Amino acid sequence: MSTTEQRNLEFRGEDADECEKFIASVMKYAFAQGKQRDDAWMADFAATCMAKDALRWWGHLEEDVQQSWKLLQKEMLSAYPPMFYGSSGKEAEKFVQLVYRRARDARKQNDNEWIVDFVQMCLAGDALRWYAGLESEVQDDWKQLRQAILTQWPADGDKVSTNWTSSILPTPPPAAPPVFAPLSKLDFATPQRTGAGRGRSTTGNDPTPDHSTRVGRRLSARVTDLFRPAPARPPPPPQSLWPEEAISGAGLDANDIEMVMNQ
Repeated sequence: MSTTEQRNLEFRGEDADECEKFIASVMKYAFAQGKQRDDAWMADFAATCMAKDALRWWGHLEEDVQQSWKLLQKEMLSAYPPMFYGSSGKEAEKFVQLVYRRARDARKQNDNEWIVDFVQMCLAGDALRWYAGLESEVQDDWKQLRQAILTQWPADGDKVSTNWTSSILPTPPPAAPPVFAPLSKLDFATPQRTGAGRGRSTTGNDPTPDHSTRVGRRLSARVTDLFRPAPARPPPPPQSLWPEEAISGAGLDANDIEMVMNQ
């Protein structure tokens, strides 16, 4: 790192990426100066690079943390965790792996409460709003929360329903389309001409309806028949009380059978 880059180096406390890059830059500069083993020197140098939100945050730290680069580095990584926005399944997988690494580095891999608190600090955007809608038992259990994250953001990147615990009901098969009987040509039959005149009309005192009225009535009756429920099938005919085998075995002729049936 050149002198110009060292002067322009600052940490504003914007996000996790800036935090990680700043830590790497401090370590590189300390190595270039032969101070990579000087814990207090590195902490003092990092303090000169603080600006804006990071400077206010640094001012509230304990004095022993401000004077030790090892302690300061841990506080920075804890205060500026990588954010999970819920943009894709790939981001969700990386986030779950990162939670494992952070818990292991802090020796908290078996501390469920520490892990769920850390996860909550890392959520933002759609992921934070989704998290707020979860049941409390899911929020407080890392195993269930991990499964919920991977279910909500699968590997193919397609989001599922926000209520991950709800079961997906099977889709019922589509109903069979109604079967309509074809209209008969008689429904649209025109009246035959009689003599030189046309079909009767409703003019005068003639009570016979005209052609359009008769067609309308036929269509109305036809539509009513189409939507009328189908009649129940008749029961099968009862089996004959006199099977052919019994009749032939008894040696009965046609007259005997007719006499028995008429009784």
